[in-house]
Amino acid sequence: MYWVGYNQINFSNILFTDKNRDTLFISDTILAKISFLAMLRNISPPSSLKMKNGSLVLPDSLLLSIHNFSMEESKFSCLFQLNNKITRDTLGKFSSQGIVNREQSFCKIKVYQETSSKLTLPLWSGATLSMDSMIVSVKLMPSPKDVKRTETALNFYNFKIFNKHLSSQECVFEKIQYLLNVHLNHNTLYIENPSWIKINDITFNLTGEIKKEPALQIKTTIQTEQLPAGKFFNSLPVGLFSVSRSTKAEGLLNYFLRIGLDLSHTDSLLFESELKKENFRIKNFGKANFPSLNEPFYYTGHSKGFPDRKILVGQENPDFVSLENISNYLKNAVLISEDGSFFFHDGFNEDAFRQSIITNLKNKKFQRGGSTITMQLVKNIYLSREKTISRKLEEILLVWLLENSHAVSKERLYEIYLNIIEWGPDVFGISEASKFYFSKKPINLNLQESLFLSSIIPRPKNFKYYFDKKGMLREFLKEYYAFVSEKLLIKELITSAEFENLKPEIKLTGPAKFLVMPQDSLPLDSLND
Repeated sequence: MYWVGYNQINFSNILFTDKNRDTLFISDTILAKISFLAMLRNISPPSSLKMKNGSLVLPDSLLLSIHNFSMEESKFSCLFQLNNKITRDTLGKFSSQGIVNREQSFCKIKVYQETSSKLTLPLWSGATLSMDSMIVSVKLMPSPKDVKRTETALNFYNFKIFNKHLSSQECVFEKIQYLLNVHLNHNTLYIENPSWIKINDITFNLTGEIKKEPALQIKTTIQTEQLPAGKFFNSLPVGLFSVSRSTKAEGLLNYFLRIGLDLSHTDSLLFESELKKENFRIKNFGKANFPSLNEPFYYTGHSKGFPDRKILVGQENPDFVSLENISNYLKNAVLISEDGSFFFHDGFNEDAFRQSIITNLKNKKFQRGGSTITMQLVKNIYLSREKTISRKLEEILLVWLLENSHAVSKERLYEIYLNIIEWGPDVFGISEASKFYFSKKPINLNLQESLFLSSIIPRPKNFKYYFDKKGMLREFLKEYYAFVSEKLLIKELITSAEFENLKPEIKLTGPAKFLVMPQDSLPLDSLND
C-alpha cells in the first residue's frame, strides 16, 4: 500500500474509471491510498493524459516526485526525482520515456539519470549508485486463468554502485542486462528458457523453480557458454575483482552451477559448481604473482583485523621451518582437522562445502565453514580482512587460478601455511607456536601436543579458555581428540597402540602457561560455534 498525492482529481479515477476522456490535466493535491497490485490488475489508461507535481511515498523514507508526465496514445514521457521524505534532500533526477500497449500486454520504459551525482538508497544500508541509463520492458504472455507468465528485460549502462557489504570500493558494471521468462501459479515460480543475465560480456543462462509449500524448495541451474579467457577477465567488474581482473590468459572458459534445496530434507542438498577450461594458459599473473611464492617473500600478519607484523617466509628467517622439519603428528593432525583432502582436491572440497551449508541451515546460523587450506592461504596472502561479498568472490576465483596454474606445488603451499597461520596472541607459524606452548622445536612435537595445536587453529587467541581452573583441558576437547585420532588411525598415520594410549592431556611448558586463566570466563558454547 502506497500513498499517492495529486491535484484536483483522484489518481484512481484517472486510471480506472473514465476511459473515454481525451485529455486530463492535474493541478491541486489530494491523497488516495491505492493497492499497487490492484492497480496493475485494473489499469486502463486514457488515450491522452497529462500530470504535474505528483508525489508517491515509497518505503524507507523515499519520495518520488513527478514534475511532468504526458501520454499521447500509447507513448509517454516523464520528468521525476527521488527525495528523502524526512530531510527533503534530492537523491537523483531522472527523465523517462516509453510505451504502454494494453492490447499486447506490453510496456517498455527507458530512464536516464539527469545529473552526474550518485543516488543514495536508504533502503540498502546507505548504498550509493549511478548510471547513464536504464531500459526495462515487461510483457504478459498468454496463459491459462490460474497461471501468470511474464517476460521481463532490464538493461543498465555504466552502472556504478557502492555498499560496504558488497565491496570496500565502488563497483563498476559497463553493462548489466537480463531477460527473465517467469511462469507463476499459486505455489510455484518457474524460470524458463530463454532466461539469462549478462554482466559485461559474460552471459549466465539460467533455469529454475521455487516452491513455497509444503516447505521451501529451490532448484536452479546456471551456466555460461564458452568464452575466451581474455574476454572473461576483462569482463570482471572493476571494484568487485580488484586482484584477479589483472590476469592475462588465453584459452576458453565456461561456468556451471546446479543447486537443489528442500528445507524439509536439508540432507538431500544438491550442490555442483565448476569453472571448466579448455587450452587454458595464464600469460601474466598480474597482481596475484603466484610464482613468487616459490621464493622467499614477506607476509603481513594481522592482529584484531589490522596489519601487525612483517614475516619473512624463507630460510633467511630463523623461525622458518621446512616441511621435513615439522613433526608428522602435527602435519597430519592439521590436515585431518582443517582439510583432509588437501593433497587430492583442486582447491575446493565440494562435499565439505555442501556439508557446511547443511549444518548452517539446520542450525539457522553460520556455524561451519567450508574453506580449504588453499582458500585460507589466498585470503591471508592476497586479500584484505574485510567481510564483503567481493572478497569471497575474489577468493574463490584466485583459488581456482592458483590450483589450475600449477605454479606452486601442494607441498610448498602447505609449508607456507604452517609457517604463517596465527597460533596465539602475536604467535605466527609453527616454530613460534612450538616455543610458545611447549618450549621445543616443531620436529619434536608429540601426538597430544599436535592435536592440541590443531584444535586451536580456528580461534588461536582463545587458547587459554580451552583449560579449566585446574589447568586441565576442557571436556569438549575429549571429543575432538577422539575424532581426529580415530581418523589418523583409519588412515594408518598412527599405530593402534598410540590410539589406545592417547589421553587428552597436555602440559604447557612455554610462556603460554602464564596466560592460562585460573577460572572460567567464556561460555563453553562460544567455543563450539
